[in-house]
Amino acid sequence: MKKNFSVLLLLTACFSLTVACSKQESKSSDTSTTQSQSESLSTSFSSSSKEEVEKSNFIDSVKTYYGKPGVDNFYITGEVKVNKDSEIKPGIYDLVIEQGRGNVMSTQSIISENYVAASAGNSEDNEETLSKIRMFLTQDEILKFSNISKASLKQVNLPEKPSDELGTGDWIVGIDIAPGTYKLSSNYDVNANKDGQFYPRMEFKIIQFSEDGKKEKIANDNKYNHDNSDVLVKLQDNQIIQIIADSYGQYNGVKPDDMKLKFNKVN
Repeated sequence: MKKNFSVLLLLTACFSLTVACSKQESKSSDTSTTQSQSESLSTSFSSSSKEEVEKSNFIDSVKTYYGKPGVDNFYITGEVKVNKDSEIKPGIYDLVIEQGRGNVMSTQSIISENYVAASAGNSEDNEETLSKIRMFLTQDEILKFSNISKASLKQVNLPEKPSDELGTGDWIVGIDIAPGTYKLSSNYDVNANKDGQFYPRMEFKIIQFSEDGKKEKIANDNKYNHDNSDVLVKLQDNQIIQIIADSYGQYNGVKPDDMKLKFNKVN
């Protein structure tokens, strides 16, 4: 009897130890999952503060990119690297071309695209091509400029409410524009033309993100133009819209910097 009681005590102790180990492993697994999500978010949206890294919601994380101090009149002497410890820091800005006429390319970023821009200081050029671009700059992104010698990054504050008109650049669904289903139109005459052959057009891409900030597939890659003017889009939270105005001069008095896509809500 005494021997059996000793065995029972031993079995009970072993069971308790097994349960304790199981709980510890479960707790470690949960911690590992949380850490993995934070690391993923940190990689996609590298932060200048611990608070930003710990956020697990895409929209909340993006909000921290607004209101960053801008940089006026920086000279282009080569590739411009975005880094939280350098002059050009991650953030959402209006990139303004101050001198030159050429291309701006964004690489190693959420969105890589080629923008044609003109000098904002030259009124004639400024009426013909873009001089201002809304850009979402992330950690370790590289900007490449061609035939542009000087530019500025203007501070962009968190909007008080979403808009239904967006120009050239990167825009956040849930912040800059509300989620929903929209028919597209524009603030310029889509049937206008130059030299009888060139019509203005605006290209757009919609890029989906997961809750932890990972880039997913491009949900839409389309154009709004003379040949394709009947366009419907569905916008959801955790998406970024990239819009590019491809124009040649003014159309019904609207300059490229002022060209906008209009998003008309469909009930």
